[in-house]
Amino acid sequence: MFDIPYQLFLGFVAISIIMVIVGIVGRKAILVFVGGIFMFSMSILTDNIDMGSIPTSSVASGSTITYNYVPDFFVFDQWPKILFGMFSAIIMLTGWMVYRTNG
Repeated sequence: MFDIPYQLFLGFVAISIIMVIVGIVGRKAILVFVGGIFMFSMSILTDNIDMGSIPTSSVASGSTITYNYVPDFFVFDQWPKILFGMFSAIIMLTGWMVYRTNG
């Protein structure tokens, strides 16, 4: 559904992991649940991760060099998407179960 740059994807994953760690350390199970939901939504909504551009050729004329670039995408589907979604769903459900049992 979305093609996002790798910096944004890794930033969202880092925020989610920080939320989970703070939730575990601070014994706030709802924070673990919200971090898991955030990661799970990222796994569902992301189709391609834009890794930047790769220069393929260059043309020099005088003192000017012109580069031709090809976009580099990491196709986020099949096993990477399934495993990342399962990992985040386990975190989400663990946080929800602990929240429901401990309040």
